[in-house]
Amino acid sequence: MRIYSGASTTNRRHILHSRRQLVALTMCASALAVTLVLAVTAPAASAGCEYWVAAPPEGNIGNSGKAGEPWPTLFLAVQHIPDDHCTVWVNRVRRRDALRPSL
Repeated sequence: MRIYSGASTTNRRHILHSRRQLVALTMCASALAVTLVLAVTAPAASAGCEYWVAAPPEGNIGNSGKAGEPWPTLFLAVQHIPDDHCTVWVNRVRRRDALRPSL
């Protein structure tokens, strides 16, 4: 093991630990910056591009998919949305029998 003058192994470990902390802090800051940019730009990109899905009788195949006229299935929504930047909202199921398996 080489020991340089003025630098003990304890100091080298401390320097290595400090560098690792600096790298981790830089990576966290970069991830936070990317998250903030996406959070600011994503709503602007999807503004006006919102579609709705609801279980029948609210959802209907002939509906437009807008808030007042939801589609009945996610499959139908996926086939009709224009791009990947749209938001599809799903109304929760209100009927208990829809969640029970048939016997």
